[in-house]
Amino acid sequence: KTYGFNCAPFYSGFRSIGWKTLALTFSEGSPEAVLTDDVGDFVLYLPIGMDAVPRMAEIPGWGTTVMRGRWTAPDTFIVNLDVLGLPEHYTMAMRFVDDQMLVTFSELLSGQQVQLEGEATY
Repeated sequence: KTYGFNCAPFYSGFRSIGWKTLALTFSEGSPEAVLTDDVGDFVLYLPIGMDAVPRMAEIPGWGTTVMRGRWTAPDTFIVNLDVLGLPEHYTMAMRFVDDQMLVTFSELLSGQQVQLEGEATY
């Protein structure tokens, strides 16, 4: 499913984040998931290591990032995101409830958290 977010861009730590839609794709037997992030001006396809091995991706305005993720409950997927060469560490907890994605985006050094709710757009 793809989830739409009706929110203004927000800041987490030093980074501006402006999601239009998010989708999380899993392939049977694959050690990797893909987070598709539509930020309006472009779409990012970000690999997430699910085998404890982080996957690298370039994010415009952020630089090189590494991401790894895991299911912590049947309805909750946690992504850890680090920006290489900088002391920036983020988590994104995605909880799936019916046709909603509840996201808690946290910058770990500052402790800042933003909570967002997305609706399935299918």
